[in-house]
Amino acid sequence: MRINLHKNARTTPAQRAFIQKASQTSISDLADKFGVSETTIRRWKKRKSVIDNPHTPKTIKTAMTREQEIVVVLLRICLHLGLDDLLQVVQRFVFPGCSRSSLNRLLKRYHISRLISFKEALSKEHSKTSSQKMVASLDDYRGTYFYYNRITVPQLPGTQGPFQVQTLLDNSFRYVYADINISVNQPSLSFIEQAILHFPLSVLGIIFTDPIAFFDSDMNMAESALDHVQLIRDYCRVQNLTPLHLETVPKQTTDRLKQEIKTIIQNHPQQINLHGFDNEKLLKSVWLYNTRLNLGSLKQNTPSQAIQDYYIHFPNSFRKKPNQSFGTSPSARGDE
Repeated sequence: MRINLHKNARTTPAQRAFIQKASQTSISDLADKFGVSETTIRRWKKRKSVIDNPHTPKTIKTAMTREQEIVVVLLRICLHLGLDDLLQVVQRFVFPGCSRSSLNRLLKRYHISRLISFKEALSKEHSKTSSQKMVASLDDYRGTYFYYNRITVPQLPGTQGPFQVQTLLDNSFRYVYADINISVNQPSLSFIEQAILHFPLSVLGIIFTDPIAFFDSDMNMAESALDHVQLIRDYCRVQNLTPLHLETVPKQTTDRLKQEIKTIIQNHPQQINLHGFDNEKLLKSVWLYNTRLNLGSLKQNTPSQAIQDYYIHFPNSFRKKPNQSFGTSPSARGDE
């Protein structure tokens, strides 16, 4: 049997067992017998096990609060950014002192250190069907696809009731739209419509997953997910868009998110500080992301700049020309 001992261990498991059972032998005699200090003898007498305890912390301490960790995980889900680009977003908007290694550990704890890509999810979905023709190609030069997320949050300190956060991510250039809505029962189609009207590229379809909802019963969640899927499908059919219902977020991730936010609300409500957080502040953050962050996935361009550069080479992919001020207005949906 293989025994793992600490590199500085002076006693074996057999000697430790002898120490624990030798109730009639004095501490000093045992120390002399095994050539160790009396402190070592006392330590092993107190323990029930003869195996070395791990020298790593029982819980890995991070500088971020639980609330911040949840925000980071949701950013990972909604933005689908790689580790380095996500680190830049986290340092800018969530926690400036976040390190690359601590961020990677956080993503691993939530089972999203590697997210399935849209192309992988689409290929997996296609393999389930009998059709020989791909439903869609995400590399279609005629336009782009939006990735839609809806997150329903219960009433929290600093809020007047439950609310939902909606995000749309342009699959090609990582351009983002976001919105806070007090209607929690269904997606806000006006939010999607306004984003499509504002975006200069032709939108070919919408990628979407089941909504993330905290504290709903399993039955309510199932009904909500079905309504959500059907509503998006119906909207896409009317607008002549391709709906792509893909599985991109592991169930372990959403389960842990729900458990964490439940724990915070029940035991650490003081960690939640949403006072003064509203659509205006959210949209200002989105504007900074779209126009000020140079992403490695875009060859160190901002999403706004990458779109303008793409127009020079592929103008036929656009419904309208993005002018020089595209994306530079913090007022949200558009400046055109």
